[in-house]
Amino acid sequence: MDKINVAWSAVIGAANYDVYRDSGSGAIKIGSVIAPVATFTDTTASVGVVYTYTIIAKAGASTSAMSPGNSGFKGISAPSAVAASDGEFENSILVKWSPVAGATAYEVFRNAVKIGDVLGGVIVSFSDINTTAVAVNTNYTYTVKALVVSGATIKVSPVSIGNTGWRGPAPKNV
Repeated sequence: MDKINVAWSAVIGAANYDVYRDSGSGAIKIGSVIAPVATFTDTTASVGVVYTYTIIAKAGASTSAMSPGNSGFKGISAPSAVAASDGEFENSILVKWSPVAGATAYEVFRNAVKIGDVLGGVIVSFSDINTTAVAVNTNYTYTVKALVVSGATIKVSPVSIGNTGWRGPAPKNV
């Protein structure tokens, strides 16, 4: 998730390879490897940006043409530290999580069923206020997915590790 692995077929006689990355504004050299290695790990890619990778093989003063491009993108990590309230509220369950770098939205799930969206990557909480679906003193497992939304493209993280929470009873004698 935190890198893009690029691999290609080795060229007989190549001494080294230059690796180029293009996000739509022109290819730039981002690294080199010495043959026989025919892989490169891009750790500087931004989350959710689609890149096209190309390779140039070199042997002494000889240089190959640029290879055909192959596209890839750095995925987004699953949210961590998901925590659901344990009976703190009589009319809801509050779900919180740690922010994910690059996220522009989140999806929240109760018992593996999507129950809501949180727009904006900096808001990292959701109140499950569906009192008809969330019974008092009943455990529910909450999970979260992070999203990167860019135009018509949506990239979704793996689901987070779940956390159990429950809705508390109404206060007595109030």
